[in-house]
Amino acid sequence: MRIVVLGGAGIIGRSIVRDLADDREVGEIVVADLDLDGARKVAGTLARPGVTAVRADVTDSTALVGLLKGAACVVNSVQYYFNIPIMRVCLEAKTHYIDLGGLFHTTRKQLELHGEFKKTGLLAVLGLGSCPGIANVQARTVADGFDSVESIRIYNGATPDMGDSLAWAYSIQTIFDEITQPPVVFREGRFLETETLGEEELIGRSAQFLAEDKVVGWFQGRMEFGPRALGNRSILGDARSPRMQSVMNLKIKFRESFRPFAPSVLRERVGDWFELDVDSPYMLLVAPVRRERRIAMTEAQQRLFGIEKRNVPRSEIPAATHVDYSARIQTVHRETNPLYHALLRRFEALTGCPVLVNTSFNVRGEPIVCTPKDAYLCFMRTEMDALVLGSCLLEKGRQPPLRDDVDWRSLYQLD
Repeated sequence: MRIVVLGGAGIIGRSIVRDLADDREVGEIVVADLDLDGARKVAGTLARPGVTAVRADVTDSTALVGLLKGAACVVNSVQYYFNIPIMRVCLEAKTHYIDLGGLFHTTRKQLELHGEFKKTGLLAVLGLGSCPGIANVQARTVADGFDSVESIRIYNGATPDMGDSLAWAYSIQTIFDEITQPPVVFREGRFLETETLGEEELIGRSAQFLAEDKVVGWFQGRMEFGPRALGNRSILGDARSPRMQSVMNLKIKFRESFRPFAPSVLRERVGDWFELDVDSPYMLLVAPVRRERRIAMTEAQQRLFGIEKRNVPRSEIPAATHVDYSARIQTVHRETNPLYHALLRRFEALTGCPVLVNTSFNVRGEPIVCTPKDAYLCFMRTEMDALVLGSCLLEKGRQPPLRDDVDWRSLYQLD
């Protein structure tokens, strides 16, 4: 049996060559690499016949077909972005194929060749990996067959000097690609690309949405404990908006339009907007809006009654101001919640206002969301415009509709 190892002079490739050399069923091993001197060095370290070194350029498909013809299998250990061209060469050369894996985007495209390999009678094994790799799956399968496992011995084949070094092999190019490619999620039977943002862009985009009078679900870090949402499991809106209180109540919380909301304000700016100058990090202290921020009611407005009177803006931040000009305040501190603090600062830079409406991330009668799945379901079942989930920003208009969703209003007892 003849096996060709592409990239055989590389750190992982030469480990594969060494393992194949221990298999008596493998009669011939071809160490193929663009670096011919490196391939010869690898072949020269193996004290067995049938190991040869050749120069191989994987971008030269014609020459590669000639090299692979007659081989039982090719083991591809070159960079993952050559996987698909090499698979197509294998189809032409009638050679079985193995690779060590690649990024998910490439693997999905490789799977599209399944029909051609099946039609040709060839086998392609994708993502075999170095150790740990598919060996993890195999080890677990074997371990599940035993009553107990006393020990696990780990063999690291990918050592740079073929000795006992624990220097792990990796591809810096693959790492760069992995952190710059758009993330893909599998949702409702479909693969979807989402955005993952750096902190500056995340804050900037979120603040811009809020300044455009949009409602944003804000899910960050660990879940909070206590009676209030304080910036980790929150629904946020523009406190300056006369319509925000009604929109949040009717279309998101699904409750009466008059129910009040509380403001989050930068700690260093609280005294500029409220008659308060102490810490209120838990949204428990009530204080009046400063007089210069209030809007006096006209005589005609004074004669209104009920909801109509309630809907009259009382201050520059009407969505967070009670009928008596008070508000239940949360002061946000850079030291305890730097990301939420940064969002408020960016919102102030855009609007001149350091105040946001902050209500708990749930609908009426529902517990506050705990997991990302909870947050996504709540986001999709309401009229929130965007969801910031860790470093990902999801816009409602770009999401597929929920399928087979239950009537969630029947799940919770209304308060």
